[in-house]
Amino acid sequence: MNPIYFSLVILGLTAIGWLALRQRPAICPICIAVILTWAGGLLASYLGYSWANPLVVGLLMGASLGAISNRFGPHLGLGWQTGLIALGLPTIYWLVTGQWGQGWLGLGVMVVATWWWAQTRPSSTRKQSKDLFDDCC
Repeated sequence: MNPIYFSLVILGLTAIGWLALRQRPAICPICIAVILTWAGGLLASYLGYSWANPLVVGLLMGASLGAISNRFGPHLGLGWQTGLIALGLPTIYWLVTGQWGQGWLGLGVMVVATWWWAQTRPSSTRKQSKDLFDDCC
């Protein structure tokens, strides 16, 4: 599938999300749209549909990984961000290339590592800074 179609889906889902959450969005509509788009593409790829271009799905997943790292990095620190990206990139590769076992394992490791990191990190060392996307995500 042409990447333009993925972009149109993201634009459409963002508009729907914005309309649904106009008052005060708890979650950024563009973030929701990107996640739904790559999740749909990943599911379509898993089901064997040829229109799900793994390159585009991987790019969208990478954008989400970067957004998550940026969103929670100030609270969890550079070590967590580095680990997330280092684990996330091969996980995305495995998922978009159909290596489901490694992909799900990588995702599980990322979730457990994030939970562990958040539990063991003293709250006094967590950096509290103004979030540039506070009104968005």
